[in-house]
Parts: sequence; structure tokens; C-alpha cells
Amino acid sequence: IKRGFIEYKALSYLGKLEVLNIGIPDYVKHENSEKITILKKVEYSKLLKKRNLYDHKGMYGKIAILAGSKGYTGAAYITTEACVKSGSGLITLVSSGYVQDILSCKLVEAMTLDIKEEEKVKDLLENSDVIAIGPGLTEGDLYKNILKDIKSYEEKFFVVDADGLQLISKDRDLMKRIRGR
Repeated sequence: IKRGFIEYKALSYLGKLEVLNIGIPDYVKHENSEKITILKKVEYSKLLKKRNLYDHKGMYGKIAILAGSKGYTGAAYITTEACVKSGSGLITLVSSGYVQDILSCKLVEAMTLDIKEEEKVKDLLENSDVIAIGPGLTEGDLYKNILKDIKSYEEKFFVVDADGLQLISKDRDLMKRIRGR
């Protein structure tokens, strides 16, 4: 199919899309392909870990999300919900009390933690598998100071967006510690 068919803007113009074999040899398709693969449910469901009956959330990753600020609550919400919908385990949004007040009733499958609870936040970050930094962050200093105190970066995965990059780019030591993670 054409790339344009799967772009968001095209969806309102498309009817039912069906891919049919019209006899083009595979080698021609591979040579001229845009190298985009669309997985069917049966294909991508094989990539997801099957959950056992007695498993608990903690067995599917611990995610800490440092996101959101006044005027940018949507960024924190979308990021947190994306983690929930992708099957992540324990998810905690770390943000200001303002953002917490707005989102805590909407985020029914994730937890929230006020950034001002520094010891709890540090403990959360030390025990997280993945740390997402940045969506909608404008109040950076408190976040940066907490990130500087994390001792074990080696075993963590980081997802950093533009606001997060702005935050860590101002501190060379912090940038070195996160780089390559």
C-alpha cells in the first residue's frame, strides 16, 4: 500500500482498505519498497509477552514518568496513558501538585507522585526500570536535582523528549550519565 494511506490525515478520506495480490513478484516489491512493515494483530500479538493468571503489575516493568506542568497537563496524560495501553506494569507519573490534582482522577490505572516529595521520588527512580523525562516539563530545576541524585543509571532505560533534552542539556555531568542508556 502507499505510505500516504496510513498517515493520520488520510484516514478521513479512506474507506475500507484491502490489500490484494495483483501478481507483482516479491523481488519487485522488495526492491521498490519504502521498507515499511504493517503488522497484523496475529503478528504483533506474538511480540507481546503472554501474561500468566497469577502475574502482577510489577512483573511487567516499573515506569517513572517525569512530566507535565501548568498549561501542559495533556503531555503528561498522553504519555502516562500510552504506557498503560502498551501493557507496562507499575506506572507512576511524577509531577507538580497542580498536575496531580488535575490528572489523578483521570489516570485510574497509574499512580501519581508529587515532585516535591523528594525522598519518595528518588526511591521511585532508583527502583524503576524505565524513566521517561520531559513531556510538558517547564519547571526543570527540581527535576534536574532529583535526577542528579540517582545512583544506578547503568540498568535503566531512558525515554527523553524535547523538554527533557532541554532539562538535561544544561548539566554536562547528568548528560554523560544518561547518554547511551
